[in-house]
Amino acid sequence: MLQSLDIKGLFGLYSYNLKFQTCEKDAITFITGPNGYGKTTILSLIHALYTYDFDFLLATHFDSLAFDFGDRRVEIFQKRDIKQEEEADEICSSDITLQVIFRNNPNDGNMEEEKPLTLLDLNSADSSWKEQDSPLKLYLRSLPCYYIKDQRLQHKTSSFEFNEEVVPIQRPKSIEKTVSAVCDNASRLQQELMKQRSRFSEVFLTQPVTIENLMNGGKTAYNARRNKLQPILEDLIRWELTEKRDLPEYDPQNGALEGYLQLMERAVDTITPFILRLKVFERIINRSQFSNKLLQISPRFGYRFLADDGDHTILSCDGLSSGEQHILIQTFELLFRAEEKSLVLIDEPELSFHMVWQMDFLRNMREIMEIRNIQCIVGTHSPQVFDSKWDLSIDLFESNSYRKKLESTCHQEL
Repeated sequence: MLQSLDIKGLFGLYSYNLKFQTCEKDAITFITGPNGYGKTTILSLIHALYTYDFDFLLATHFDSLAFDFGDRRVEIFQKRDIKQEEEADEICSSDITLQVIFRNNPNDGNMEEEKPLTLLDLNSADSSWKEQDSPLKLYLRSLPCYYIKDQRLQHKTSSFEFNEEVVPIQRPKSIEKTVSAVCDNASRLQQELMKQRSRFSEVFLTQPVTIENLMNGGKTAYNARRNKLQPILEDLIRWELTEKRDLPEYDPQNGALEGYLQLMERAVDTITPFILRLKVFERIINRSQFSNKLLQISPRFGYRFLADDGDHTILSCDGLSSGEQHILIQTFELLFRAEEKSLVLIDEPELSFHMVWQMDFLRNMREIMEIRNIQCIVGTHSPQVFDSKWDLSIDLFESNSYRKKLESTCHQEL
């Protein structure tokens, strides 16, 4: 996990020493602060390192970055040549160089004696580093990172008539992209549901069972196992992952029941990780109470929404509000697309969320992280998003060491 990030001279103004939450059950950190203090840029800098995107690091103004992963450390130093051409007011990108140092993180803290595993000197004029398989590049490949960027939706404009000419609706690309993601994720879930249904059914066709006389197990043991399976089986039937199956009552004369119960337990165990994710997905969406809409899940279509109008009219993907689209995408991506042990970066998740959804965000994230081994860093303007749990947050205004130094200097002068 990423334990800390030390930033010096971001935009030439800000310096931060950011320590991230790494506790397995609460590995989520919220970065907040005024506009312009670099919340989105910090997320993008982290993503740039994980994806080996030194072009972005060359284009962003900072003095140094130090990423601490516990066992490894990456230090990046930026040098900017202030020379300017007579006819140019801006610094050329070729005037910027990076020194990248990748090394083991020794327990004794003596960084000077540790020989770097990778030492790179980069500038935008030389892109040969993109093709080199350095130890740093190989290490970063083992660290999946998933970035959910801010989802600022523009509102659709209405058609209108002018001089008998009809001006068609122009749907902004941001809306098209979001609606497309909602539909694409439904297709992804459809494929996964079909796969899991096949896995569940194959157990009954291929796996042998041990038939034992239920007289030895007893009614109490049988009923405990049956009661554990019953609600799971009801979910599977509702999601159409299996046909209707009954779990018979205890019968000491029917030894075949033990074999049937064994098969059912094995089949459920086979797809349990998927069941857990699907239950959390359904619970979060249902708890969000989409306006007059009912969630339906099936291998026939993945997921879809029905109008709660008595007729249960099927709604199209763009029949959801912008906030509904956002919470649907965020929840699905984290549960079904982010890899295990990923670092997940989320920028301004509160956009298009009303207050209740903002206050539910941390609760939703904790439910997701309970079954998904991920670390999250979230940039936000809204304290409601982290439920005012300030111990999970970093305030960039308070953390800026440059501001503290300036305030100290002003105080001394007074």
